[in-house]
Amino acid sequence: MKSLFFWISLVTVTASAQNQVRMVLRAPLYFDYLRNDTINPKSMNGLAFYQGLKLGLDSLSHQGLDVKLDVIDEEVSGDSLLSIKPWTEVEMVLTPTGKIHFFTGKKYGSQQVELNAPMRAHLSEISNYLFHEPGNKHLLMIHRGKPQEKKILQVWKDELKVSGFDSIPELVRADLTGFPLEGKLKKGKVNYVLVPSADQSFVANVLNRLQSIADQYTIVVVGLPNWMGFGSIEPETFENMQLLITSEKFVDYQRSDLISFRRLYQEKYFNDPIDMAFRGFDAALFWGKLLMQYPSEFDIHLGDPDQHRLVNDYILIKDESQTWINQHVQLLQITPHGIARRNR
Repeated sequence: MKSLFFWISLVTVTASAQNQVRMVLRAPLYFDYLRNDTINPKSMNGLAFYQGLKLGLDSLSHQGLDVKLDVIDEEVSGDSLLSIKPWTEVEMVLTPTGKIHFFTGKKYGSQQVELNAPMRAHLSEISNYLFHEPGNKHLLMIHRGKPQEKKILQVWKDELKVSGFDSIPELVRADLTGFPLEGKLKKGKVNYVLVPSADQSFVANVLNRLQSIADQYTIVVVGLPNWMGFGSIEPETFENMQLLITSEKFVDYQRSDLISFRRLYQEKYFNDPIDMAFRGFDAALFWGKLLMQYPSEFDIHLGDPDQHRLVNDYILIKDESQTWINQHVQLLQITPHGIARRNR
């Protein structure tokens, strides 16, 4: 573990020390990589998350919540998620992969919360949407039959059955170049092509092949969240294929509160906020609002509805291990006219 490198105290004028909320943020900031004043690219996500969190705490302090924040520069892995500061009211953990967890101290029932929705929640949201979407539709699943895709393929099939689909046709091929896809699609229907693959090369191959016949069919490609990180696939390709995808967030740049946040962030940090800054702000407001509303019963209100934030929404449900897991994901469609949200 790296050493504690700084602390911040946010204190309201009327708050007493007895009412102070103590919080720890453990995040991969990589400050030992600093050379002069240059910020290492590895530090960007953790630093942006901290900055967004800090703005959220500033907002809460103006509303009367007294927070003392300690920050630990630590690269937390999945094997070290246990709380290390049991005396704190809240301990936030950001992993190098962008997963957000937090723990409540003994005063609030020692709860563990995961703010990232699991993949099953993503696939359930898409499956329900496809089943209830009106119109004449045809579904086709394309995959390679590879062992590394077997788990996600089975989960998606399970969720499709839960949503109401008895079965859908599958096409199993490692390469679609030159393959006669026309026999697998239907004219006069919306062809939803589901691709349960995280392999960039295979996804690009599928998209290119579908684009070559897009003038003959109505096609909507349904993909996985990590596709947004595929740098070799042009945005226009996703637009042309009307990509339907789930995401942890939806950034509506027209919303007045988001406009205010961006302006405040730019004034304080002289930069435009990235994804992790929004998520840090939302994470602060998530637990902070609950602490303000239920100062002595925080733990029993974690699953309360209407947890709408800046770019993330939260619907928390306890799993078998008594961990609160976020079940809410955003369902987005990318078209030549922009990105539209297909759920609420």
